[in-house]
Amino acid sequence: MAVLRFTVVVPTYNRTSSLATCLEGIASQDLPRDAFEVVVVDDGSRTPPREVIARFASSLQIRLIEQANAGPAAARNAGARAARGQFLAFTDDDCRPSPGWLTALDAALTVHPRSAVGGAVISSLKNPFSTASQLLVDFLYHYFARANPDGQFFVTANVAMPTDMFQELGGFDLTFPFAAAEDRDLCERWHEKGFALLYADAAVVWHAHPLSFRTFCRQHFTYGRGAWFLNEAKSRRGQPGLRVPPVQFYSELLKFPLSKAPWPRNIGLAVLAGLSQAVYIAGYLRERAAATITPKAANESRA
Repeated sequence: MAVLRFTVVVPTYNRTSSLATCLEGIASQDLPRDAFEVVVVDDGSRTPPREVIARFASSLQIRLIEQANAGPAAARNAGARAARGQFLAFTDDDCRPSPGWLTALDAALTVHPRSAVGGAVISSLKNPFSTASQLLVDFLYHYFARANPDGQFFVTANVAMPTDMFQELGGFDLTFPFAAAEDRDLCERWHEKGFALLYADAAVVWHAHPLSFRTFCRQHFTYGRGAWFLNEAKSRRGQPGLRVPPVQFYSELLKFPLSKAPWPRNIGLAVLAGLSQAVYIAGYLRERAAATITPKAANESRA
């Protein structure tokens, strides 16, 4: 058997239909089939996606790992432990990689084999809340890459890296209790090791995560909560904590959607961008308050 170039790791939880769409995208890759495998990690779904996996057994080198619910970070680590490929490529079960996704990652990693490579994540939905949420990620890539040519972070919907370097780093930090900021933490630890992060714009993944006003707010509130755990993780490593972004950051954030959609839709997207930051800050403050209250309650119980 040819040496496996990639192991594609896909964590999944109660998303049978979207997982099938994701695997269809992976099966459409123009990289030779013997160059990659797929490891799907079911994170305690009510019904494990065995039938979905079986449908792709003839078109993909695919395996299913089942575990009790422990969150996507633990699922990705489980997939990485089972990997046989030289490189890990992560995507999510609500994403559909474009046919040239792995080829673009492969091209970048051929030139820079000891780097992490991320690509574009594009919303495939017309839903304004999904679009606004994805535009925020686009803005963060744009804003931080300008300050640091090596990039700042990549989301787990579209990132690849050498398997051995991922393991050397310890994988994703399992102290993050939910899917928020664990990808940023991994990238920051990658930077601290002196490793490079590179952007490959031809590596495209389409993201289909439907959001309503309520779930949009909940998502960004959760991201704010994750930021608190990121701050704590940085502190444990002796790194400076998160800093309040300058006014310029918020100004550019609000302006960013204006060039990405026609009038008057762009105004609505700008408003949602501002709202995302308000609920993000609320989530951060919620976790900070909880961290303050919990030690106090523990001390009182010992008194």
